Amino acid sequence: MKALVFGSGSGTNFQSIQKQIESGELPLTIACVISNKKEAGIAMLADQAQIPFRYISEQLFTGYEKFEAAFHELIDEFTPDLLILAGYMRKIPDTIIDRMENKITNIHPALLPAFGGKGMYGMHVHQAVYESGVKISGATVHFVNKEYDKGPIILQDSVKLSGRETVTEIAETVLKIEHQLYPKALKLICTNQYRIEANRVIINDN
Repeated sequence: MKALVFGSGSGTNFQSIQKQIESGELPLTIACVISNKKEAGIAMLADQAQIPFRYISEQLFTGYEKFEAAFHELIDEFTPDLLILAGYMRKIPDTIIDRMENKITNIHPALLPAFGGKGMYGMHVHQAVYESGVKISGATVHFVNKEYDKGPIILQDSVKLSGRETVTEIAETVLKIEHQLYPKALKLICTNQYRIEANRVIINDN
């Protein structure tokens, strides 16, 4: 299976995925890494892994339609089976979501449907978790649809909180979960060990 990875930050989730690919645990090839930030850490990691990198930002185009067309050109060029969002801080164009229905994945640093929706990303999520006083947080891998964080949930994992953790400590703990969870979810997809029924992902019995 072939994928494109989209990221805006340090790229640690991409790195964890690539490690599983290189070890032979994940039957996936990453054809290209794309970012809306030219100097993002994920760009350096792509270079180290000798994976092509593309910088695509709305600022490069005169109008949203041309920006959107650039996404379609990427798909035409690389013909991916899957789009993997790994800390990508832009909304994927609706026409791409239509074209790649249930073939776009994202990881969210909380247990959806809690602490999701527009504006809930990165440290904003962990701040909300901290302020709420919940005693469990975690991460969610889900398919992407046109609503923020509303696509079918593939896998989740949780961590108990005592209430004494700082926002930064919550983020660090959840990130460790993300690094384990995302490759597991992608392996389910790559080995076709799931089906989707009424917005629910059903994992096949092994």
